[in-house]
This record gives sequence, C-alpha cells and structure tokens, in this order.
Amino acid sequence: MGYRCFHAKYANVDCESIEKLGEAFGNTFQYLNDLEPFSQKTLYKKHKGGIKNFDLGRKNIALFLLYNRTSEDEKVRIHKEKEDKKYDGIVGLYKRYNIEQKVLNEVKEKVSEIKELLRVLSAGNGEWVKAFRVLFNYALKEKGWGDKVENL
Repeated sequence: MGYRCFHAKYANVDCESIEKLGEAFGNTFQYLNDLEPFSQKTLYKKHKGGIKNFDLGRKNIALFLLYNRTSEDEKVRIHKEKEDKKYDGIVGLYKRYNIEQKVLNEVKEKVSEIKELLRVLSAGNGEWVKAFRVLFNYALKEKGWGDKVENL
C-alpha cells in the first residue's frame, strides 16, 4: 500500500482515502473514549484507576454536548455540588439528555464513512482492507462497544 501511495498513478485515490480513513478511525475511537467515563464506567476504572481521576475540565465531546443542552440552573447546580457528588450529577444529566446516543449517532456516520473508504481501497488492497476490518472490530470489542456500534 505504501508503494502505491508514492506512485503518481495511485497517489490521488489511495493516499487521500488512507488519510480520510485514518481521520475517521481516530474520530470514531476518540468519541467512544470520551463516552467511557459515563457509559463504560467499569472499563474506565480499569484503565484510569477510578472516576476520581476524571478531569471534568478536559476536552470531551460528551461534556461539550451536555453543556450545550443543560439549562443555566442545571449548570449552577452541578458547579455547586460537592466534589464527591458532582460526577453523579453529571451522569444523571448525561442520561436525561441521552448524550450517549447522540455521540453514537456521530460514530455511526464515521463507520459509514469508513466502510465507503474501505470499499474504495479494496481494489488491489484486499488483504490490507480485511486486516483493517479485523483490527477495527477487535478494538470495538475490547473497548466494550461491540454491541452498540456496527462492526465493519
């Protein structure tokens, strides 16, 4: 595949598709990673050591979407919560506003994009595309999303 990217005959199609594939793959798993503290609590604790290590000030698509949907009263109430209650309040709002599904809808779009890119790349790269699918599906399973995100 690398050879093909450095030859003019293939460069426009394969290299551009690979770049887009990498971006879609990265976005997909970043979105799922951002949901982990709220939807995959056990897995999050396993990797991070506990919810207490979650930084509410970090960039996170779930928190961004939640912040944009909550009322001013809800925001004030969360900020006033004691530190040990703040997380539970956020999870309650996360569930009320169905943030998981909103992010999973974004993931679904990325997976569709990945499928189309793999279709384009499959000509002459069948084994590589097959290996990529295996990797993607394995990562979904390992991250605990195999039942909520469609496999490739």
